[in-house]
Amino acid sequence: MQHWLTVHYPPDMNLDQTLDGSHAYARDTGIWVPEKWAERFDDLAQDDLVAIYQAKYDPSRPRSAYRRGLGGVVAIGRVKKRVRKKEDSGWIKLAVVEVSAYNPDGLPRAELNPMLGYQANARIRGGGGMRKISHSAFRKIEARLRA
Repeated sequence: MQHWLTVHYPPDMNLDQTLDGSHAYARDTGIWVPEKWAERFDDLAQDDLVAIYQAKYDPSRPRSAYRRGLGGVVAIGRVKKRVRKKEDSGWIKLAVVEVSAYNPDGLPRAELNPMLGYQANARIRGGGGMRKISHSAFRKIEARLRA
């Protein structure tokens, strides 16, 4: 089993809440990467664990189109199913992730980065918006997110 950190853009300004009024991560979500980098993640597998980092900004849209994101990890989950679905935007959906924990306050980047061995103010970037992380880093993220 492997552990991953994936980056999601902030939610749309007009994104409806779930039927019970809870957060957007109450249901399954996905992992998307640019099509040109999809092969980098061929070892992503069912039951791998995923930490979902929500970016503060989406450079592809005007700021009035979305809510500002946390800039930190907001959810964790498990790869429920591996898929390979091409999107019109040049991105590929690689997996369906079943979310097991969500925290609207999340784990801000300044606290996350030292867990990953980075300086507190380093930007979270990675090939295709996803990277492998160690088991121990994932467990620290999970413990902090569930606290």
